[in-house]
Amino acid sequence: MEYSSSQKSTIAEFLEVESRQDPIDFNSLEEKWFGFFDEYGDSDVEILVEYNRFRLRNQGKLKRKRPSILVGPINDAGFPNFHTFDLLKIADVVSLTTQKTNASTVDRLYYSIVNDSFTKIIDKLPQGFNPLCYWDSQAEHGHPQPLGLHESPFPTVASICHIFYSPAIKHLIEVFDYVLPISEVFDQFLETSKSKVLRIPFGLNWASMHHIIDSKNEAREIDVSVTFSDNDHGPYGNLRSAVLEKMFYFQKKYSDQYNIEIQSGLKKDAYERILSKSKISINVVGFNGPYNYRTCEIINSGALLFQSHVDSHGVFHNSSELLEEGKHFIQYDLLNLEEKLLYFLQNPQLIDRVSRAGRNKLENDLNYECLFYELFNQLESQKENTISKNDHPNSDQPNISKNFHSAAFLWEQLGKKDLRAIGAAELSRIIQPETDLKFFCNLLAILPELYKNFDFSYIKRLIQSKNEKLAEELQSDLGKMVIQVYSLYPENAAMCYNMISISMENNWIDKTQLPVLAKQAFNGVKWNDYDKTWLLRYPIKSGTRESKLLYEKFRIPLLMAKENFEIWEVYRDYLLDLATN
Repeated sequence: MEYSSSQKSTIAEFLEVESRQDPIDFNSLEEKWFGFFDEYGDSDVEILVEYNRFRLRNQGKLKRKRPSILVGPINDAGFPNFHTFDLLKIADVVSLTTQKTNASTVDRLYYSIVNDSFTKIIDKLPQGFNPLCYWDSQAEHGHPQPLGLHESPFPTVASICHIFYSPAIKHLIEVFDYVLPISEVFDQFLETSKSKVLRIPFGLNWASMHHIIDSKNEAREIDVSVTFSDNDHGPYGNLRSAVLEKMFYFQKKYSDQYNIEIQSGLKKDAYERILSKSKISINVVGFNGPYNYRTCEIINSGALLFQSHVDSHGVFHNSSELLEEGKHFIQYDLLNLEEKLLYFLQNPQLIDRVSRAGRNKLENDLNYECLFYELFNQLESQKENTISKNDHPNSDQPNISKNFHSAAFLWEQLGKKDLRAIGAAELSRIIQPETDLKFFCNLLAILPELYKNFDFSYIKRLIQSKNEKLAEELQSDLGKMVIQVYSLYPENAAMCYNMISISMENNWIDKTQLPVLAKQAFNGVKWNDYDKTWLLRYPIKSGTRESKLLYEKFRIPLLMAKENFEIWEVYRDYLLDLATN
C-alpha cells in the first residue's frame, strides 16, 4: 500500500499505541482512528482497509457499533474491489478467500472448499465479529461458494447478475436465504425455491462508480463515442452489431461536422479517458437489462447516456426502473438513433441538463453505500418474518443432504474445471444413501468428472457399495463404463438422458443415428416426478451454433421454468434440439 508521509506517520502512531503492553483506552484510540478515517476514508481505500482491520482486531473493546458483514468469494483474489469499497465506510468486513497467500491479515479469512464447512468458517471469524449477513455479488458466476451455507446462523444473500447461468442458479436458490435479482422482471423466476427475493436497486451488483470514474474533464472534444464490440448471439442478440453498423454509417455521413470515436477492447485508462472526453456515449444492454456496468460508467463520466436494450423470450424490461428516460438518460432504437443524436448534438444545453441529472441521481441515490444501507434495513425488517431454515415449502425432498445443492452448484461451474471436479467429488459422497436407481442415475451424470480426476478404484468402490456384481465386471474405459451403468436402468429418463448426453459430448454416437435415437428416447416424454435432486448432464458442445442453442433453447427457458415438470421439459427439448438441428 502507498500512503502520503503524513498518513503513514499517523497509521504507524496508531499501530504503535495499539501494540503497547500497558493498559490502552481503546475507545479513545477508536475516536482518533475514526477521525482519521472521517478525514481521508471517503476516497482513500488504504485508510478504509486499515480502519476496518483496527476494528476487527478489537471488536469486543469498542463502544462504536457498525454492522458486521461476511463477504463471499466476490473478493477471492483481492479485497476490496469496487463492490466492497463503500461497504468499508459503513460496516466491519471480513472477506473470504480460497488463496492462502491472501489471508495474512485479519480482514481476510482462508477456507478450503474441500475441508472447511461453513460452520468451520464461522469458528475462524475474529472474536466478537457477529455477521449481520453473508453476501456475495455475482454469486452464480464461478464463485466457489462454501459447502454448508445452509447451516449459517445468519442470513445468506446472493446477488444474481448473469441471469442466464440458469443451471447453477437453479441450485443456488436452494442454498441462499435471499437473492437480489439484477432487475425486477426476474423476481418471479428466482423466488421459486428456498430463497426469498429482496428488491435492491441493481441487485446490489452494480451502482454508482463515481469514486473510480473521473467526471471533471470539461474539454469534451468527442461528440459521440462507442466503446463496445459487436456480438451476434447470447444476451445481446444481434443488437450490438446492428448499432455498430448504424454508428459507422453515422460517422461516415457526419465526419465533417462531428467527432465520432468508435473503439473497443480498450484498457481501463483508455476507456475511462474516452468517456471523460465524450459529450454522448452509446450503450446497448442485453437480456440482463435494463442496465449494465457501462450504463453507470457512462453516466458517472459526465457523458450523456444513449441506451437501447434487448427484449426476448417474452421478457420485457422496464427502461425506467431506476433511471427515468428523458430525465437521466436517452433511449433510442435502430430507427430513431440518427435523428435523436442530431437533435441533442444541435442542442448542447440538453446534453448538459440530462447528463448532470443522471450523474446526480446515480451518485446521490444509487451509490453502493445507499444500497448497502437498504440491504441492512430490509434484512432487519425480515427478521420477524423469517421462515425456519428447515421449513421451506418450495424446497425439494426434505431428506436430501443439505449439501446436495451446494455441491451441484459447484459441479455446474463449467468454466471452472477445478470447481466442477470438487462438486462431483462431493456429490459422489452425498448420493450414496439414495436408492439404487437414483444413485446410479446421478452417478452417471458426474461420471466423466470422477473419471478424469480420480483413479479407477475410487469409482469401483462407489459402485461396489450398491452393486458388487457390476463393480467386479466394471471396465476401466469411460465409454464402456457409461454403457455398463446405463444398462442397469435403461428405461429411466434420467439414465437415458445422461447416457446420450455423455455420448454426444464424446462423439460416440453416429450423427446420422442421433436424431432417431433422441426422438425415440424423449420426443413427448413427460416426467411429472422429476425434481432438482436428479442430476441431468446437459450436452456440452463447442461451436457458434451450439452456443446459440445453449443460450436460446436451454439457459433462458430453464431460467423461466418454475415447476419441476417444466424444468424437465427444458432439458428434454434442448437435447432434442441439439440432436436434430
